[in-house]
Amino acid sequence: MRRAVLIVGAAIGFAGTPGRSDAQWPQFGGARQDFKVECKGLAEEWPDDGPKKLWSRELGDGYSGIIVDGNVLFTMYRTKEDKEAVIALDAATGKTLWEYAYDCAIREGHVKEFGTGPRATPTLDGDRLYTTGVSGHLHCLDKKSGKAIWSHDLWKEYEGTFLNHGFSTSPFIFKDTVVLLVGGKGHAIVAFDKKDGKEIWKKHDFGNSYATPKLINVDGEDQLACPMAAEVVGICAATGELRWSVEQKNQWGQNICQPTYDGKDHMLFISSVEPACSKALKKKIVATKKIPTTISEILGCPNAKFRKVA
Repeated sequence: MRRAVLIVGAAIGFAGTPGRSDAQWPQFGGARQDFKVECKGLAEEWPDDGPKKLWSRELGDGYSGIIVDGNVLFTMYRTKEDKEAVIALDAATGKTLWEYAYDCAIREGHVKEFGTGPRATPTLDGDRLYTTGVSGHLHCLDKKSGKAIWSHDLWKEYEGTFLNHGFSTSPFIFKDTVVLLVGGKGHAIVAFDKKDGKEIWKKHDFGNSYATPKLINVDGEDQLACPMAAEVVGICAATGELRWSVEQKNQWGQNICQPTYDGKDHMLFISSVEPACSKALKKKIVATKKIPTTISEILGCPNAKFRKVA
């Protein structure tokens, strides 16, 4: 499997938005994790043959998304030398600014028919770039040079839940921590100091998933909504303490889609394959933040299902 990076004017021409490190697209889902960007000057329609292509180039195997910081693009791929690479590219030309490659053996049992490249998207915070590879290698890199500052081997160090399509959680930055879904007894979710990589906390016994934590705010408390293997859980973003849990079992034993949150009405929308399918949940903290968040299921939609399209 090969992947080509294609950049068009509309993709790199938007204005910066308030968010992490003031980058235009600093993480999976954008600055607010809503896959939206505030911008001006976009065309209301494209020509019949599509927008003008500025440049294209081949990279290697992978599903890693592209993040944007000024005139620099960051992403990941698997090289021809069977290493995993993080790359910074000039947005105007596609030329390599720097590349950091490292050995990355594929774990036994990995389903190779869907590729062996990285799945997660890099996360930018200030002058540092955080990445997770398909075999659970977590890196903190200098964004200007690509030099490694610290790293962890998540599966080796924590013996987390094995995923047969590889580790896919994108790093999430909350204040001074970087939070990852790892899976396993006592360390389903782990937070590291973003400066030096030291473990801050590890908690819970859930199986891992391919998803990324979603920041929500419930009655003034920052929480992370985390899709895990058989449930979607909410934790206090600062401490990792469990606030709520909703069963979300499905035929593959995985929850992949990132939830969508309406902060005005405290409504969280989650979806996966059958039999769990789609739900809308209303959340509220009662009396004190020390009491777990209460949840009411407002809508269950068993007919909203994901189907494989040939």
